[in-house]
This record gives sequence, C-alpha cells and structure tokens, in this order.
Amino acid sequence: MTAGYMFAKIALLVRSDRAATIEIDQNDEDDVLIEWSSSPTMTVNIPDCGGTQNQWNVYAGGIWVTWPRCVSLAISSDGNVEHLDIPVAALCE
Repeated sequence: MTAGYMFAKIALLVRSDRAATIEIDQNDEDDVLIEWSSSPTMTVNIPDCGGTQNQWNVYAGGIWVTWPRCVSLAISSDGNVEHLDIPVAALCE
C-alpha cells in the first residue's frame, strides 16, 4: 500500500481526556496517507482514554507522501476544527 511513498516520522500527542480526529485535506487525498497506531489511511480517530487533563498519550507514526510537499491536515476535538500545514521534505508557504 505504501510502495512509492516516503515516510516522515511525527509523534502525535493527545490529552488522554479528549478524543481527536485527524484527516487529510481533500486536495491531498491522492498523494498523502497518515498513520498513528493504525495502518496508513486518510483519517485517524483517537479515542478518549478517560485520563485527566494533565495526562497525555503519545502515538508513534507519521505521514506518507508520494513527493516532498506541504501536507494540510484537519484536526478536530470537542467540536473544534483546526487546520495545520506540516512540511514534509518541503517548505509550507
């Protein structure tokens, strides 16, 4: 599934009392996959682990790309959505 892709390792930290969803921007769907504690995919769902506000969970993984680029992700939690550009072997402008 990831033949022809390059991998950028990125740790993901999520507060243990929050659920989060990370999705690839629609413009990047053909060239980008994300992977944190799962197989490469276009969406990752991190469950609420029932911890406290002061506890964090760390997930190993990262972003797969077919060419160096700026990857746009949508991160949602508690009804809020933030958009984040991540440089993967290329600058984000």
